[in-house]
Amino acid sequence: MRFLRPPKDIEVELMRLIRDCITLRWAVAWASHGFSLFDLLAKHHKKIQQMTVGIHFYQTHPEFIAFFRTHDSVSTIPFVGGPAVELFNTLIAPPIRKRQQEWMESVAEGLRRLEESQQCLVDDLKDINGAGQNHELNRQSDRRGDRWIT
Repeated sequence: MRFLRPPKDIEVELMRLIRDCITLRWAVAWASHGFSLFDLLAKHHKKIQQMTVGIHFYQTHPEFIAFFRTHDSVSTIPFVGGPAVELFNTLIAPPIRKRQQEWMESVAEGLRRLEESQQCLVDDLKDINGAGQNHELNRQSDRRGDRWIT
């Protein structure tokens, strides 16, 4: 663990994390615009999986709201700040994670059933990157007499 004290160190680390991450999940009491961190977040907006922004006392800048208003994964909570974000993460996020886990388990169960019925060999599918390889596997499976999903 590392403590970041000067604001510039915090900004540098957040910028590194935004550039290096695959997905973003943020909860903040308010947000601004017109500085390098906002510019980078806007550039990498497709990485945002979930973002909740409080707009208590009009501290969240209208330009920030305007930029992200149509983004499906960004929401605002009016008239609240930090405590509401904690409440959201305590009450809302766990059911979302539970549904996500249930979905992943159902996909795994479906793949297991396909493999058991020999309609699909999961080990062979993990290396498929494109239609050309998929087509080649289908031809190989036809020669072996296996059944494949196309």
